[in-house]
Amino acid sequence: MTSRIIAGLFALIAVVLPPVDAAAQAPASAVPRTPDGKPDLQGFWDFRTLTPLERPANLSNKPFLSEEEAKALQDQNANRRERAASASEPRTGPRAPGGGSQAVGAYNDFWIDSGSSVVGDRRTSLIIDPPDGRVPAAVAGVSRQSGSLMEDLAAVPPIRVLATGAQRPTRALP
Repeated sequence: MTSRIIAGLFALIAVVLPPVDAAAQAPASAVPRTPDGKPDLQGFWDFRTLTPLERPANLSNKPFLSEEEAKALQDQNANRRERAASASEPRTGPRAPGGGSQAVGAYNDFWIDSGSSVVGDRRTSLIIDPPDGRVPAAVAGVSRQSGSLMEDLAAVPPIRVLATGAQRPTRALP
């Protein structure tokens, strides 16, 4: 009886372990690809970060922040947001015309989320090439993309632009 139980356990282990071993050998992070072989970049991207696109001039020779500098920047941002969100002093009289140079506080924080931390490797800019962390200067004689959405659409005006593309109007436009 005991030998049958032991033989059954060995048979079960022999059936269960090979698939587990095969799964362990699969590549850890295979990059998803589109049908034509390019990296698939579809999905939701989160750009909330305190790290600026371009490296600030005062950090021109510093590609990374220290842990202390990153913590200080994050604390400074948290304090600024806390001050902006705090209640203001109640007004007893009417506000001066034009707002009286008073800011509206944290009203726009609802619409704009600039993040609360720097990127994981504590870079001083999101741009990593060129090494100075700045957007390269425009080169004289090189054409730049310019124009409007209407020039870029392959349709004959009058058209209306929808979120899904261009479409001819279904009725005459005023």
